[in-house]
Amino acid sequence: MSTITARALINLALRQLGVLGAAMTNDTDTEAEYLVLLNNLIESWSLENLMILAATEETETLTSGKASYTIGASGDFNTTRPLRFRDQCFIRSGGIDYPIDLRTMDVYRAEPNKGTTGRPFYFAYQPNYVSGTAQGTVYFYFTPDSSTDVFHLMVVNPINTFNDIATETIDFEPGFERALVHNAAIEFAPYANVEMDGRKYRSLIVSAREAKKTIKAYNARLPRPFRFDGLARMTRART
Repeated sequence: MSTITARALINLALRQLGVLGAAMTNDTDTEAEYLVLLNNLIESWSLENLMILAATEETETLTSGKASYTIGASGDFNTTRPLRFRDQCFIRSGGIDYPIDLRTMDVYRAEPNKGTTGRPFYFAYQPNYVSGTAQGTVYFYFTPDSSTDVFHLMVVNPINTFNDIATETIDFEPGFERALVHNAAIEFAPYANVEMDGRKYRSLIVSAREAKKTIKAYNARLPRPFRFDGLARMTRART
């Protein structure tokens, strides 16, 4: 894994463009602008297929009679608001793991009696985003009838961005730093008054493309977890 500050990433990217010498530094205002561009690039990669290495497993205890839960900072599930869920979640009840399906909000809205209680056999996710409140909502069907069941979430979280340019470091997966440096250089080029046309920067453009392709190729080869969906269908009613 690679640990690096935003300033180091920005300076490496600018040196790829030939606009920052080894002994040179940027002024504070310029650094702040490049930090915004760098974070925007990282955020956009969070939305790209296969740019995130793996899902993260988290656990939350359900509440009897409560069908919907906010998820995000200060929410019912007080954690990072996920980009999406993987269809590999389960509920642990009495020491047994019961798979739970991920379905669309349209399916949930169509349920005529949302007050039916039991062990949930599916959930739907509404990734709300209200300014200042980064919380989504998870809806369960059936409505949980136990306050001891634990929901194991398999979530895809955004790639970390930088809050500070000088002191904060982020651990990136192997190959990620190279991809960021080369692609950030291309992102920075218009702001550094660098024309990317011609042969001069062809190798940089090729390296940037290949670095991302390598990450996606590796992530695509990761094994998919096995799941027996029949078990979920057989255990919808609590016994």
